[in-house]
Amino acid sequence: MRLILIQHGLADEDVLSETGKQQARRAARILKRLDEEPSIFIASTKQRAVATRDIISDSFEADFSVKVSLDAFKATAPTDEGLAYIGELDPGGSVVICGHVPYLNKLISFFLTGKEEAVVEVSNGDVTILEVEELKAKHGKLIAMIPNQMGAKS
Repeated sequence: MRLILIQHGLADEDVLSETGKQQARRAARILKRLDEEPSIFIASTKQRAVATRDIISDSFEADFSVKVSLDAFKATAPTDEGLAYIGELDPGGSVVICGHVPYLNKLISFFLTGKEEAVVEVSNGDVTILEVEELKAKHGKLIAMIPNQMGAKS
């Protein structure tokens, strides 16, 4: 399974700012440049994550996609809750998770090192792609970690 982890765009309170919307559009451009074709788009229930997810998912012309918002992907949620949900999926493609720090940092670290202590730090709009063999510690391979600025129009 390919997991695409994206920290929500910059927000004022819980609403995406214009910069945050631009970051979401950049993240979508990055995914398109990499020929990713996500079929499932997940966000936490926070509005800034939902808005980021919606901007990204709306940029794809998929025949079928699923949008989900769950508390299991909030900033301080335990990783096992999100992993339990992901384990029930049969994506047939990539899964995008638009979420928050520290959750995303812990999830990346879990798959790469087996520990939830952050070994990486993502920023608003950054794109991290993991190939995950099993939803277990140390069963992920880092495919790409792309700063949002890389998605600027060329």
